[in-house]
Amino acid sequence: MTTEMVYGSLREKIAAESARKAEEHQRWQILVRDAEDAGRAAGTFCLPPTMVVVGKDRNGHQQEWRVPEGPCGFAWVKFIPEAGGESRRFVNWATGKVKTKYPCHFKADKAYSGGFDYWIHDYNQSVTRKERHADAFAAALAGKIPGLKVYPGSRLD
Repeated sequence: MTTEMVYGSLREKIAAESARKAEEHQRWQILVRDAEDAGRAAGTFCLPPTMVVVGKDRNGHQQEWRVPEGPCGFAWVKFIPEAGGESRRFVNWATGKVKTKYPCHFKADKAYSGGFDYWIHDYNQSVTRKERHADAFAAALAGKIPGLKVYPGSRLD
């Protein structure tokens, strides 16, 4: 059951709505910062398996190259909001559609497969570090915004 607020004037109503939105954006900014900190810690402190590439050099000799950061790839966090409500307002904020004093530090993009994606750009090409970052980010944000589904995703390059 929703209770309607009674305002003395339109100016009071606009001021109250502006204050509510600023408070909401500030809360989201803190949630996202905490999720990003968790993701960055997970990505930074994981130990990727060394990838060994075997092939021949220019002279036809068998050669072995070691890639200490492991396989190359991409990772992202997918946001799927329900229609309307706080989750949709969050996605509008995360995509930069909302002008505010408390902007989102990343930009989520509309995903081809539905929803919105926040791509992890850190860690050069290490898919292992990017996956750990996306997993921790999604876990830290899951359940904090009503109606928002948060999933990590990745693929090899």
